[in-house]
Amino acid sequence: MPTILNDMGYALSLTGKYKRGQARIEMAARFREENRDELAKEIAAIVEKQAQAENREDERRLAQQKDILEAQLYEATRALGTSYNTWGELFRYQGILDRATGYYAEALGIFKKLNAYYWQVMALSARGEAHRQLASNLYAQERQESSRHYDGLAFKDIESSLTLCQDYGFVEISARGYRRMGRLLHDRFFRTDDPDKQDRWLAESLTFLNKGLQAARDRNDVLEELEILAEIAFLGDDHARIYKDRHPGKSLPIKKRKEIEKNHVGRLRRGIKKHKEDEQVVYHFRVFENLLKLEDAALKYESDDYDKALKGYLDSFTGLAQDLGYGSARCHRHFNHLLECIRRLPDNESRKQWCKQFISRWEESVTDQDKSQTVAAAHPDLFEKFTLYIDVGFMFS
Repeated sequence: MPTILNDMGYALSLTGKYKRGQARIEMAARFREENRDELAKEIAAIVEKQAQAENREDERRLAQQKDILEAQLYEATRALGTSYNTWGELFRYQGILDRATGYYAEALGIFKKLNAYYWQVMALSARGEAHRQLASNLYAQERQESSRHYDGLAFKDIESSLTLCQDYGFVEISARGYRRMGRLLHDRFFRTDDPDKQDRWLAESLTFLNKGLQAARDRNDVLEELEILAEIAFLGDDHARIYKDRHPGKSLPIKKRKEIEKNHVGRLRRGIKKHKEDEQVVYHFRVFENLLKLEDAALKYESDDYDKALKGYLDSFTGLAQDLGYGSARCHRHFNHLLECIRRLPDNESRKQWCKQFISRWEESVTDQDKSQTVAAAHPDLFEKFTLYIDVGFMFS
């Protein structure tokens, strides 16, 4: 029953039903805590009997019982650790990152005591991603010292997870670690204005992403493959920005745009096309289709084609926001990119028009899970920023 409840909770969290998911994970953890404590009591009682055993036959029988109970206690404790880890996932998906890292730390403490290396990898990698997101959020708030602190924690966690993968041969989960390291190094691109350093961070990011892509394909892990292809695509518009920074006042040449399309955006496009006809299409396939639209829009933006860029951003961000699970998580993750694009538009009137277009689309569009709920109502935190940008538009003139 605890396993069923925990897995149901995780599945519900993936579809954005966080309250229902949390209730099941909490109940699973409570069952597992009770089971662990009961087994510990039984073992203590066996130890007392061993001290009073009158013959070797009794000693042997009690030792066998103790061995069985200790094996059960190990599994019960490990299972409790997985509940804490699932709790961490649920809060990370909601963006409640401080609570997520706390639960990951609880899980990691259990897994280390048990020498459960596979599960250490899972907890370290996930906590590293939460630390990365914290670093990114803090940098956006211009809290650079705190951002560097969490960036360092993220690097340590993800690097440790990859080391364990190499030491113990966990090839099947190494792809995720490579992707997360690539994502972390990509974040560092945004924290320097030096084009040479930016080039280096993008190159190092791509190296890790390519390693992860190979590992995912070796294991036929389609979901991870698409995740990594999306990360590779997102490097594309950054290469375009570097070119424009090095050539002020010049538009992105067609040759450079085609090169970026082939080496970055096109890889995700080909991956989506390849897996669209799979017998079992991954649950979040539509999310990746919208991420492709997002990166297509980003490349058009860097090519100064603002009308087509706006259409692509409207379609992609609305499509992501309509999915209250993973799509919304990705919408939140990339929202600062959209705001930055609005800030970089050539004039204040264009900025206001973009915001008005998003307000109109989000007030008209409904969510996938509840046709009576608009996207605007589902994401009041994001929607409010569009309104705010119109009210204080003079700040961007």
